[in-house]
Amino acid sequence: MRARPSRFRLLAAAVAGLILTAAPARADMVYIGESTLPGLFTGTVSVTNQTTTSAVITVKLTNVSPAANGGYITGLAFNDPNSTAKGNIGTVTSFAPSYTPATGQSFSLLGAPTYNNSVATSPYGNFDVGAAVGGDWLGGGMPQDGLAVGQTGTFVFNVTGTSMLNLSAANILAAMSSNGTAGFAVRFRGFKDGSSDKDIAGVICPPPPPPPPPGVVPAPPGLVLAGMGFGCLVLGRLRLRRK
Repeated sequence: MRARPSRFRLLAAAVAGLILTAAPARADMVYIGESTLPGLFTGTVSVTNQTTTSAVITVKLTNVSPAANGGYITGLAFNDPNSTAKGNIGTVTSFAPSYTPATGQSFSLLGAPTYNNSVATSPYGNFDVGAAVGGDWLGGGMPQDGLAVGQTGTFVFNVTGTSMLNLSAANILAAMSSNGTAGFAVRFRGFKDGSSDKDIAGVICPPPPPPPPPGVVPAPPGLVLAGMGFGCLVLGRLRLRRK
């Protein structure tokens, strides 16, 4: 079982407790986001179609960074809970990305063949499973092949293993990287100011409010993202900006 520093044990318990009280076990979706510049994202992690030996993990990310500075989401990574009580992923049998709008993005599966600490995400240590432009979380391919501002990527991981009925989105997010710093990481590259960004899921939130009734103007995306932080569980994070 993956070792975790003691400071994250309460965090893991809090994440699991929030999800258990927020929705039934089979409605297993966690809303995530990051609300600190330069790279901003919103999204979800969900687990569906579970049997004792298989499950489908779906990650959905939307790039909501300020348009003036641009930037592209070029990678994501998460961990195997590696536990009988929380699910134990053995391998990823297939990976299917899709994009809205579809404008040529290109993400490849990361972590094969072991899916055990083989996805390097410095400074966050190593993760087990991920996807990235050019097959490299840190810097593969062209940033423009990632998710531009306003675009959404859906990443479907079909996995097999043991105790998969116990696998949940909360358990995935609570499983820390090899150095105990993060449970989910997102890579941004190609900002107009020459910087890049490495974020973790900074907030775990209840579902967003329903859309406004006809004739009501919706709030700007930035205001919606800011509102997500209210009442949400805020996670500690490290950040790195590089030229």
